[in-house]
Amino acid sequence: MPLKLAASDRKLLLIFGAVVTVLLLATALLGPRQERESPVPSTYSADSGGAKAAYLLLKESGYQVERWEKPPRDLPKGSGALLILAEPRWEMDREHRMAVQRFLAAGGRVLATGVSGANLLPESHARSSDPLKGGWQSFEPAIPSALTRGGEIKLNTWTHWGEGNFAHVTHYARDEDAVVISYQSGAGQVIWWAAATPLTNAGVREAGNMELLLNSVGDPSRTRVFWDEYFHGSRPGLWADVSDTPLRWALAQAGVFLLAVLFTFSRRSGPVRPLIEPSRLSPLEFVETLGGLYQSAHANQVALEVSYQRFQYLLKKRLGLTGQPTADEMGRAVSLRLRYDRPDLSATLARCEHAVGDPGLREKEAVELVQALNDYSRELQLILQEKN
Repeated sequence: MPLKLAASDRKLLLIFGAVVTVLLLATALLGPRQERESPVPSTYSADSGGAKAAYLLLKESGYQVERWEKPPRDLPKGSGALLILAEPRWEMDREHRMAVQRFLAAGGRVLATGVSGANLLPESHARSSDPLKGGWQSFEPAIPSALTRGGEIKLNTWTHWGEGNFAHVTHYARDEDAVVISYQSGAGQVIWWAAATPLTNAGVREAGNMELLLNSVGDPSRTRVFWDEYFHGSRPGLWADVSDTPLRWALAQAGVFLLAVLFTFSRRSGPVRPLIEPSRLSPLEFVETLGGLYQSAHANQVALEVSYQRFQYLLKKRLGLTGQPTADEMGRAVSLRLRYDRPDLSATLARCEHAVGDPGLREKEAVELVQALNDYSRELQLILQEKN
């Protein structure tokens, strides 16, 4: 059977339906457009600057690799673990640096890239190079080592490692600019690249870059790789999973719909009171009905005649007059006995006598004369005389 709704409920549903429609249109018009390629080397990104290809390469090559979306303090301690810090972007404070240092002291290894990655290391000498020397460049091995077995590499960088101490080993460099270095820290090892190019989707294909990545990660049978996504913005929690997806707009619309349901329920669950219906014996209903009859019949003179006869009756009773006095006689009597001096009284009464016999009396003139009679009745206290 069809659902019966009150007019107020139907109006309420239409309003909230319109609100939901506006939200849908706003989502479609103001929602995020296709953005430029992200330069963040995230394992979730398939853009040229992303690192999804390298992450999948390690997985398929037999490495125990997983995305790390927790703070560094939660990293497992012990040798055989490698933390990859590929151009970390989010806030990095002293607590995070201390956590990385504890990870190294316990025998862990860290592969960090760029200036931001160096900021999390126990020792950082990352510097910006001359812009004229930046961009895509090839770098030759500085020394034969386990990291340089792949030969020449190609980086897109404006960064180099400044002068450190003798414990910092330079593996790749051009002139005095070192771009790949390593050093021991506690029981662990630090490897730093000037840029994340060798592990990006665009850079891993360049000659020597994939070999540098695999050489830096080490033996797959003895290395457990934690690829940091915490500093790329992937944080634990339900809201973190949905905040950057269209689901947040769906939740907002569901919230609006829930408010509509609750508001409707609260109105339906309120106290029930009977509808107050006016009595059919009300004098106002009689007046409205009679006025409607006069208006439909265009009997303006009849309505005026009723008011004029009532005024005459009350005035004669107040003055003690008998018979059918004329308008001039009533005017003089009012002036002499009641000391009521209004020169327009006699003229108005004369107009009424003439109008009650005029079938073509206009409604506007009839209303004007009736109002004038009511004013005289109040001023002469004829209405109070009638009540007495």
